[in-house]
Amino acid sequence: MTQSIPRPTSEMTNRETAFVLELNSLSCKDLPLVGGKNSSLGEMLQQLTPKGINVPDGFAPRPMPTATLSKREILIPNCGGCLKALMSRM
Repeated sequence: MTQSIPRPTSEMTNRETAFVLELNSLSCKDLPLVGGKNSSLGEMLQQLTPKGINVPDGFAPRPMPTATLSKREILIPNCGGCLKALMSRM
């Protein structure tokens, strides 16, 4: 059975709201979005790969504020179960 790959939505491709960005699309200008290490890796990919120096490709998870997570209904629904599990171990 073949599994279909979902098409990217505008939210998934919007750099400001995406949860993950590809390293090869990042540069030092993206420091506020993904932090120093990830933006530096993106910059190295862009600058060194054409010169024959291998830099591993990958992805950069973006830090998300709690308000964004709860707004997307990721954090809030899972908190209750996590708290109950923690409390049962005490």
